[in-house]
Amino acid sequence: MSPPASTRLSRTLRRLVATVLLLLMITTTSLPVSAVEPETCFSRQHQDVTVNVRLALNRPATAMDTRVVRSERDCVLACCSEEVKPGAKCNMAVFNANKHASDDNCFLFHCQTEQDCPLMKTQSGINTYDIYKVSAKLERFKFDLGSETSVIALSVDNGKI
Repeated sequence: MSPPASTRLSRTLRRLVATVLLLLMITTTSLPVSAVEPETCFSRQHQDVTVNVRLALNRPATAMDTRVVRSERDCVLACCSEEVKPGAKCNMAVFNANKHASDDNCFLFHCQTEQDCPLMKTQSGINTYDIYKVSAKLERFKFDLGSETSVIALSVDNGKI
């Protein structure tokens, strides 16, 4: 005797649901962390310090982009949520408070290593930020960055802050 039609339909439906769930699990686990869960962006400030642009841009792995922003915070937020060029995430930002309102005052860098973007002392009003991004799971770690630095923690979710 074969099982009733409702039992066969129930088994088929369960298999279909199980298959869909399995596909969803495979798809979401193969995505990059930033696409699955939000990142937290930390920045470490270097006051009156800038990137030596001439040396930095001579390095093949270094990229730079500029923009006009309203505030130092907006410059850090831009670095936290944007790419300097396709495939090159921003990991260093320089804000120049001495620029006129219509001039580029935010300089975003992608530096492969710290040595690729050497820092140098500069005039007051120019600050450089190292940008660190961690997934929400790693957010629980505490950092002691010393008295010369400050930290801004920003939540980034798929490019939205």
